[in-house]
Order: sequence, then C-alpha cells, then structure tokens
Amino acid sequence: MILSGRARRALVVTGETPSRSVRHAPRGPGQFRDGFAGYTFGDAGAAVVLEAVERGGILDVDTETHSEHWSVGGIFGGGSRHPRGDEHTYFHGDGTELREVFEKIGTSALDRMRRRTGLAWADFRHILVHQVTVPYLERFVELTGIPRDRLVVTVPELGNMASATLGVQLDLVHERLRPGERVLFVGLGGGVSLMTMVWEKA
Repeated sequence: MILSGRARRALVVTGETPSRSVRHAPRGPGQFRDGFAGYTFGDAGAAVVLEAVERGGILDVDTETHSEHWSVGGIFGGGSRHPRGDEHTYFHGDGTELREVFEKIGTSALDRMRRRTGLAWADFRHILVHQVTVPYLERFVELTGIPRDRLVVTVPELGNMASATLGVQLDLVHERLRPGERVLFVGLGGGVSLMTMVWEKA
C-alpha cells in the first residue's frame, strides 16, 4: 500500500500469550514430553511503524511454507477442526522432529537470500532470528555459519516469544544502528513456515 501510494505509513502489530497454552499439570511423562517445547514460551508484543524512505528500507523479502509438516508442533484448537475443548488448547509437538525439519529446509532459504542479494554474513550489523531454546540457537549457528556476535540473543531471559520475537530484538538494537547498516530478519514458525527479510536503516 505504501509503494502504490495508498498509504503514507503502516502500523504492524503483533502480540501473543503462548504461555496460556502450556500444560502446567501434565498427567505423566508422556504428556510432559508432548508439550515440552511449550515450557519455553514467553508472552510478548511488538509494533513497528513503516514508511517510505529515500534510501535503504526493506531490500529483500522471501517466504516459504511446508504445510506437509503442520502436525509436527502447534496449538490445534480454535479452528474448524477443534473449535472447542481444553485438550486442543495446549501446545503439542515433537521438538526433535521440528528441529530436524528446520535444519533440512531452513539453510536453503538463507542460501537463496545470500545468492539473490550478494550479501555475506559480515554485511549485516545484526541477524535477528526466532529463538526456541539455547541449544536450537547454537545448532542454528553451527549449520549456517552465522557469527554468534551478530545475533541478538533473547531466549535465555525472555523465552520463546512466538511472533513478537523479531520485533522485540529489533527494539533492543534499533537506537544503536547507524544509517546504512543492515539487519537480517529470520522468521521461523510451526506449520512449517520460514521468512527472511533484509532491511537497511535509512
């Protein structure tokens, strides 16, 4: 809408309370394992104002979804399949399988972004990535070769903030960014979905 001239500014807002989907009284080891990844959830919200700029701004965006993996992890209630029922309001998932899926398809999205833009890891001031746990993040660094000092690590203190993760990380570094510095956003979501976005501060 901004590019077409229909809007001068846009407010993009997200907020989630995934802690509401955590089973705090599991009935045995099986239920505990099934919802284990949910124990990292942290509630958060974020908002970003977008407007046209003369230089910089959003330079590249890529998204992909692999719906064949929808059952690997998620909250399956609230839709037409399970509109009601407490059992479907809890997070269910196989953390190991989810990690394996992301390892298989996530690096290719980053490789495409680098080929398309011609940018190397050193060209980014910060790399913001959705964070589930510290071991997942360490494995991400190992697989991609991204320098750890480029990451904004939030999961140890704030947990898995779902869709608010990248907005919160951007807020932590935004004021220190200089014009011309680039930030890479890497979004990951159950389903399974991935997103990369290259942004340059104007």
